[in-house]
Amino acid sequence: MSDLAIRFCFDGAYPADVCCDPQHSDYRRCWQAGRAFNEHHKKQCCSGPALALAAEIQERIASTSASETLSRCLAVGHFDRTAFMPQGTPDHLKKLATSHQDDEVRRAYSYGHALTGGRCAEAALMEDEDQVVLGLHDQLKAKVHMTGWTVNFGAGSYEDPFWILAQQRNSSGIFVDPTGVPKDLSVPPKVRFLAEAAEPDNVLPLLRRGGLPAGHGRRVDVDFLKVDVDGCDCVLAAVALRFIRPKIVWMEINWSLPPPLRFARQCHPEWRPSWIRWAQGGRYLSTHGCSLSAAVAEVQAFGYQLLRVSGNVNAVFVHQSEAEFVGGAGVDEVACFSETWGNDYGRYAHWSLIDDWRRGLVHVALQRSWCNLTLHDWMFGISHLPFSLSV
Repeated sequence: MSDLAIRFCFDGAYPADVCCDPQHSDYRRCWQAGRAFNEHHKKQCCSGPALALAAEIQERIASTSASETLSRCLAVGHFDRTAFMPQGTPDHLKKLATSHQDDEVRRAYSYGHALTGGRCAEAALMEDEDQVVLGLHDQLKAKVHMTGWTVNFGAGSYEDPFWILAQQRNSSGIFVDPTGVPKDLSVPPKVRFLAEAAEPDNVLPLLRRGGLPAGHGRRVDVDFLKVDVDGCDCVLAAVALRFIRPKIVWMEINWSLPPPLRFARQCHPEWRPSWIRWAQGGRYLSTHGCSLSAAVAEVQAFGYQLLRVSGNVNAVFVHQSEAEFVGGAGVDEVACFSETWGNDYGRYAHWSLIDDWRRGLVHVALQRSWCNLTLHDWMFGISHLPFSLSV
């Protein structure tokens, strides 16, 4: 059975270590109708590679107490070693609100101060992304000069909303993704698709190969920058913003970490292979990308403000000089996160962990989350891959 086929057997809620263990309490749920349809399929899925991944994660979970540092973190409490799975939030807890005191303590750390105006509500999250992108483009075009350029790191999906700019607005673009062009999708004539991974060291060469005269002592104007690489998104965005000056920055967020926790996965050549390997067993590494607060802080240094959320997992930022043309920005990220609480997408930890981090004293939340994330990386054998966590 191919690695690709294994990948479609499991998902984050039902990984190989659950679905290939008949003794596990959720084993039967894995193979209910609609997931896998017969014993033959089950046998195919629970093949050698999947069983090896299942055994490895169980062994590493069992060995967390062997480390003195990890033992101290376990003593902090609020850690369930199976909690790093997107298990969803029970309906009766989706309206679980933080206290006024919790919010006020966290608001002292925030960059944004504007009311959300519904821009972080479920309707905003679920709004058709193609229409959001086209709407922003058309609003800006009515007021300011548009360059016609989009830079898209992580473009290898049919669902990517930035293809529509080239298809319907004749935009030029640099689209980058190591998986290549989505099958059967025709690349528009003004798009240069580069089938490789974006890394901090090659951002400038990628921009130049795509046709932008970047890196000559000035930032080149473009219309949109999108970053969605399931890895070091914040780092790549910050590097790109040294060379280009987009009007809109569109970035995928890891919604597992509430404000004011600023989590950012740092770039490392072993990250992508690790991500792919564990995904084949239905485990998605929780410590990827960057949190909302990290993204807000990173782009704020370049003059960008939080505008809205979109597509379940994305935050949209606008440069402060163009904010008035799209209805204003500077949305309070603490209020924004609270408004998204009922949304299950983009959360890669159990709801109880996330809720613990968004309550009480900030320094306690920082300590607990650091321990939780450190234990997670130990379990998945990626402790040597760096991340940053601060407030």
